Formats: sequence, structure tokens, C-alpha cells
Amino acid sequence: KVVVVSFFIFLQLFFLLLTYLNKQNLDFYFFKEIILYEIVSLLSASFIVKYYFNNRENRFSDLSYFIFFAVAFQLLISFLGYVNEGVFNILFSFFNLGDEDIVNQLSAQRMVGVGASFFGSGVINCLVLVLIASFIVTEKQASHKNKLLVLYFVISILGMLSARTTGVGILISLFLIFSKFNNIKLKFFLILTLIVFLILIKNTLFFSDSKIGLLLNFSIGFIT
Repeated sequence: KVVVVSFFIFLQLFFLLLTYLNKQNLDFYFFKEIILYEIVSLLSASFIVKYYFNNRENRFSDLSYFIFFAVAFQLLISFLGYVNEGVFNILFSFFNLGDEDIVNQLSAQRMVGVGASFFGSGVINCLVLVLIASFIVTEKQASHKNKLLVLYFVISILGMLSARTTGVGILISLFLIFSKFNNIKLKFFLILTLIVFLILIKNTLFFSDSKIGLLLNFSIGFIT
């Protein structure tokens, strides 16, 4: 499978070289964003499959948990970069987040994500939240269920700060939990959390001058 994918990557590289020889003009953006991205994706995916999920019984479950923690970690790092300028500068030195002036302007009002950001981050968050909700519904061990709830709230809250599209995933996942789950305590806890969230929305404007307030006003202020 790796050889087949590598062949198609090489084919793209071959046509890129033909274009360069013909026009003496290299499309470096295509090489960086398409070919190089495919190579990195192929290497990382094959590494994960070979060394982390190979010969396991619960492959789908293990893979899902790996994705949950990866997305939560990415959002936590992004949030730390937003609230702390030193962390943001360190991240900016390691990762190319885009034009520095544009990124600084954007980071003044919203959380610039490491890895997937903005709408792309929102789509990933939605898919992950729905998947976590399905695990919450089917999980029988209390310790695993509590772990899933923590991940759910981390991704929901920080996901909204990263991309408002996450709200779609929150609504779908909550519908899934409330329609398929019979745990009254959990439902009560989620309803209580929702009430606190509504109170937070109502009082967003009172602390809009702070950096966190600006972020909250961007992420949930549109609801008011």
C-alpha cells in the first residue's frame, strides 16, 4: 500500500519536473503544499499504523483515543500560545503559521491554532466530538467514561475558541448523548453545564476588555 501511494506521489513530482524543464519556472507552492505534505502524511500514517496499532484487537478504539488526545493536545497548546506571548513566540519559531503581521492581527482577537486552524479545525472538532459522544454512549467502564467527558469538554470549550464551527459538532453530539443515553446523572450534569454556559454568554460583554474576554466575545458573542 505504501508503494502504491508513493508511486502516485512520485508521478506528481515527475510531472512537476517536466513542467519545470519546459517553462523553467518551478511551482514551489505545489511542491510544498501538495507533494511534501503527502510525503509527510504517508510517513506519519505508516509509522502510527506500524508501531502503535499493528496486531491490536481494539484498533478502532485505540486509534480513536489517539485522535481524541491529539486534538485536545493541539487545542491546549494553541490556547497556551494565545494567553502567553512567550509560548506564542516559541510556537511561531517552530511552526510556520503564516505571515507574521497577519497572524499577530488575528491572534489579537482569536486563537490561532497550531496544525489545523480556523474552519479546518472546526470541521475536525465536529467529527471528533460526534465520535466521542458515540463512545460515551457505548462505554461501560466509569473511568473511561470520565476520561471521555474530560476530553469532550476540553475539545468543546477550546474548540469554540478556535473555530465557531465547533458549535455544530456540540449540538449534534449532545443530541446523540441525550437521545441514546439513559444515565440520568450524566444528563443532569450536561444540562447544568449548559446553564452555566448560557450565563457565561449573557455576561460576555462585561469582561470584553480582557484578552480572554475578547476571545470569548469572538467565539460565543455572536449568539447574543
